Amino acid sequence: MLHSQKLLVEIDDSELEGVIFNNLGNIYSEWGKYIQAIEYYNKALNSLKKVDNKKEVANTLNNIASINSQLGEMKKARINYDLALEISRKIGDKGLVSIIISNLGALFQDLGDYKKAQEYFSEVEVILEEVKNLRLKSGIFLAIGDLNQKQGNYKMAKSFIKRSLELSKKAGFRKTEASCYNNLGGIYYHQGNFGKAIEYYYKAQEIQYALKNAREIGATLNNLALSNFHLGNIDQSLQKYQESLSLVEETGDKLGVATILDNIGNVFHVMANYNEALEYHERALKIFTEIENKEGQGRVYNNLGSVFQKIKQYTDAMEYFNKSMEISNLLNDRKGIASTLDNIASLFKQQKKFDEAYERLITSLKIRKEIQDLLGVSTVLNNIGNFLSLTKKFSVALKYYRKSLKLSKKIGNKIGEATTLLNIADIHIVQRNYSKALKQLKESFKIKDILDSLPPLSIMRTEMRENSSIQILNKIVSCCIELNKIGEALAYSEYIKGREMINYGEIHKGSINEDFKNHVERLNQVKEHIQRTLLKISRIRSDYEDEIISKKHLDSKMEFLLQRLENLNKQRKILQDEMRIKFPSKGIIFPSDPLVIVKEFKEILIKDWMILEYHHNILTNEMYIFIIEKKQNIKIIKYKIDEEKFTAIKKNLVRVLNEYQNIRINILNHLISKNVPINQENVQKEFKWHNNALEERFRKIGKNSSEIYFPIELIKYLDSKEISFLTIVPTGFMHNFPLETILIRNEYLGLKYNFSRTFNLQTLVSSFKTKERNATRALVVGNPTEGITSSLLDAKKEAEYIVDILERNKLKVEPLIGKEANLSDFIELLRKNKYQIIHFAGHAMFNGDNPELSSLIFRESGEIINLYGNMIPLDINLDNNPLLILSACETGLVVTKVGDEVYGLTRGIVEAGCTNTILTGWKILDDSTREFFQVFYNELFNQKPISEALRDARYFIYEKYTQERNKNNHSIIRWGAFRHYGKPF
Repeated sequence: MLHSQKLLVEIDDSELEGVIFNNLGNIYSEWGKYIQAIEYYNKALNSLKKVDNKKEVANTLNNIASINSQLGEMKKARINYDLALEISRKIGDKGLVSIIISNLGALFQDLGDYKKAQEYFSEVEVILEEVKNLRLKSGIFLAIGDLNQKQGNYKMAKSFIKRSLELSKKAGFRKTEASCYNNLGGIYYHQGNFGKAIEYYYKAQEIQYALKNAREIGATLNNLALSNFHLGNIDQSLQKYQESLSLVEETGDKLGVATILDNIGNVFHVMANYNEALEYHERALKIFTEIENKEGQGRVYNNLGSVFQKIKQYTDAMEYFNKSMEISNLLNDRKGIASTLDNIASLFKQQKKFDEAYERLITSLKIRKEIQDLLGVSTVLNNIGNFLSLTKKFSVALKYYRKSLKLSKKIGNKIGEATTLLNIADIHIVQRNYSKALKQLKESFKIKDILDSLPPLSIMRTEMRENSSIQILNKIVSCCIELNKIGEALAYSEYIKGREMINYGEIHKGSINEDFKNHVERLNQVKEHIQRTLLKISRIRSDYEDEIISKKHLDSKMEFLLQRLENLNKQRKILQDEMRIKFPSKGIIFPSDPLVIVKEFKEILIKDWMILEYHHNILTNEMYIFIIEKKQNIKIIKYKIDEEKFTAIKKNLVRVLNEYQNIRINILNHLISKNVPINQENVQKEFKWHNNALEERFRKIGKNSSEIYFPIELIKYLDSKEISFLTIVPTGFMHNFPLETILIRNEYLGLKYNFSRTFNLQTLVSSFKTKERNATRALVVGNPTEGITSSLLDAKKEAEYIVDILERNKLKVEPLIGKEANLSDFIELLRKNKYQIIHFAGHAMFNGDNPELSSLIFRESGEIINLYGNMIPLDINLDNNPLLILSACETGLVVTKVGDEVYGLTRGIVEAGCTNTILTGWKILDDSTREFFQVFYNELFNQKPISEALRDARYFIYEKYTQERNKNNHSIIRWGAFRHYGKPF
């Protein structure tokens, strides 16, 4: 390029000068530097007009018009194309005429005027019969294919684009080849085959990077972002959108910028960030309006309508949907018409206008059938079934569901298949045909379970989560109970608890042994093979629809692929079962035959041990309690929860704990407001009043919660049994609830029974599978932040006492107390040695916003340092399953997510291999905590089981401080905080 610019200075030939200026414009255009390109084209135009070179003038005007179009200057583009066309017609250059007419067709297509675009393309087709220019032909075939694609004529679109691809490959037109791949990706995207769409987009991108075409790279990044969005990869989608936006903004491509802004708005819509979504859509609409792009305006109106529908501003939503419909009708955009009809139907459904909704869906179905939008047809069939089901026309609804199911299977739409099966099951449940419902639910879950277990690039993960596996499992549990299959119901309830722990993306592997990591890799390889096989099934069906392969070839290939899929799923199940057996101490649930868990558990039960597994079905607001005992059939207690009382109990507990945590501040504020002197006597007097008030409120919560967690039927059953040990498997809010303080017939649960908890039966089985060893070594940490944070003298005394009692019982003890308790030393000792008892007495912090960042607080080089929950498995291996006692504030608090999945300090502990822990539910008091553990260890070394030693310690504190209430102490706060998870004996 520098050589060309130097040459321009040396020559005095206007025609040659014009050609060089034109070439320089072409170079800058290829680089996406449109402003510089325009400058050179205008210079070329001035030079060429001097020598009256009409052909090159027309060619330059065509180039300028093309840049105008890229910059969204549609009126200027139309004027320059018309001038170029007029000149080329006069000189009779049919090749140039066909190029300009093709560009005019593309211009009107971008403006959304498909009728006018079709007129220009039809004229070009006639001219092409006389033209042998392969580059021109391939470009025009691509443009005609693009037009058909936008009108929803996908079969015709593929035909023209593949003709263009064949010609461009033959002649080596790399830019056109990349555009063909991009458009083919677009067709598969619109047909819902996102895997194949991504495959073509990457082919396009490879060429575009080689050509260094910034604008086209930006457009393809946008397409990849859109496909990843539909695959549920939201972070990756936003990242590619931002990359695309930066590139396209540099080129000045207003159309591209508006398209990306609109798409980013859609991402924020899915994330329920509606203000951000509206902002991006409105920015896009402003640009589309400026450049007079009707198609873009119609699309944004539809998206704005959907956002306003979400925030329940129905009048605004309908206004935008109507604007979108008006434009789609004007442009004869049939896919756009169908999409808007679907949205209006959804809006009418929310407003309970079922007849109007049904009418729109039927019209949408007709259009989608005409344009061969098979994914859309299957979706609309399912939606029609939903409306008929809502209006209790169940038999007709089933017909539509079955049609949708058949089509989903045909096109490989696994999510559609699973969702429709779930809908069919719902009708059977309403009709009380639980056997049929259970069959459909299990089929639906089988599909979703496969998709759940795939690597991140799985099929439409976002849509899948809307009808989550947990929802299906809840319905399976309900159906099993209705059919009196109680053991199976318990198995599926277990299957729900802790399911996210099967996602190896969340498991920290830093210190986990090599065998475990290798097993994980093998499992992930099988999952990737499953994913690839699913994509191949989808592609082979697409090839049949495109008439690339015959029905015979389809059938033979499908039979092979489906058999391969079945074999891979068997391998997946075997590997997951092996992991559960080989690495039991991890305490992680692996999907397998759910009944295996229950069968294994029955083997470790002993007489006089009762387990209560709770399952809260949020779909029906019912509580199920599974009662498991030695040599007894599993008993079920089912009852409705009083939602109002349940909510009140949760709020009251939070309020009481907040008041307790702020009690000293409240006392000082109260004394100041009353002008009472702040001295020891007045503080103690006020503290006594607060304590008594809190005690009464705690008792009230304990009494009221009995109605929620211990209905009268369960209490009667417990009274009829001799129970030595009681274990509860909590659900939801129960994980944070102080179950120990529930009042049953005026006795506290934690004082009445040798009571413990477990996250699920699998973690309990893991505890029993750990090889039993006599306690020989212990690690004790006491007040590790001494001299840095607030003093914990009693924690230090607690640690010193425990070291003494452990040594008296012949254990080898490593003490890390006070300024000697560095985190690095703690980690090093745990890596070198296997301890049977680990006791931590110090500070801890619960992080409710980010629970995996809850931490134990240590020191390192005289500074505060946190041992975060999500770092514990990286730094520490606890696979010998020691008794781990965290005598610090709030170490047992968790955030519970869907499916009784727990996140907090305890999650890291379980992942590190420890399922036997004593934790706390709130801020503990130093003096009574030291006394509590003195009693606990004395009883433990008197050969009492853990749960019994804890009960004795609770009872000691209860007796002492209840009798001494007048000495300003509080009983429940002191003994009720301690909770045990794991093996009770």
